[in-house]
Amino acid sequence: MFERDLTFIPKKAISAPFYKERGPSLIIIISIVLAIVSALVAGGFYFYKNKINKEVEELKKSVDRAQLTVDEETMNNLEDMAEKIKNAKKIIYNHKSLVPLFKLLESTTLESIRFSNFSYSESGENVSIKMEGEANSYSSLANQSDSYAKNKDIRNFVFSNLSLTDKGNVKFSVDIQVNPSLILYSNKINNK
Repeated sequence: MFERDLTFIPKKAISAPFYKERGPSLIIIISIVLAIVSALVAGGFYFYKNKINKEVEELKKSVDRAQLTVDEETMNNLEDMAEKIKNAKKIIYNHKSLVPLFKLLESTTLESIRFSNFSYSESGENVSIKMEGEANSYSSLANQSDSYAKNKDIRNFVFSNLSLTDKGNVKFSVDIQVNPSLILYSNKINNK
């Protein structure tokens, strides 16, 4: 028979299995790139924060320097000026002008009416006009009454002391209560 040498010891050296070396896997590459990008972003934010903090400090110092330049005397002058402006506004608001009152009389007085005496008075919220005059007739006086009644600035009016003159005219007195806001100068300013 055949003789073969049977042995369990290999006669040739067994070589290690051959593995082809691959580069790093895709997941590892992505992880490394993300880590680097995260580190760069974090570093950028850190330096940006420091830059902003420095700018804030510089602005605070600038404001402090500006406050030091505005001295106490200047502040007192500005406060005094503000008070003067406030008082001037108050004076202008409460100032009275009779021009609108005369315009009212001009627009409401009929041609057949003549006034010979005029007096003006104020007491609190009441502005009163007392006048004496003549009308051509009683119907002219009635028309004058209608003219006053139609005007919104005239609150109340009363004709009195009616009498006939030698020429046949009607002599009268009239008391008129006028809306006090009519004579306020501030209304003239606000209407412009």
